Amino acid sequence: MPTAIRYWGHSLSVRIPKATAHRLRIHAGSEVDLRIANGALVLTPLPQTPDLAALLARVRREDIPEVEGW
Repeated sequence: MPTAIRYWGHSLSVRIPKATAHRLRIHAGSEVDLRIANGALVLTPLPQTPDLAALLARVRREDIPEVEGW
C-alpha cells in the first residue's frame, strides 16, 4: 500500500493506516523494532507487556478463590 513519508519536527515519519494497525494489533504507544533488512525498512511490533494495574482492574470478586486459614 503506497504512502508518503512526511516531516514530524526534525524527523521523518510515516502514517500507518487504521486497518493495518488493527491487523497488527498496534496502537499509539505500541513499541516496535525498526531495522533495515536487504535494503528494506522493516517495522516489527514488539510483544506487549501487560500493565499490572490494567490486569488487576479486570479481576472480579468471583475470580478470587476462598482460602481457609488466611
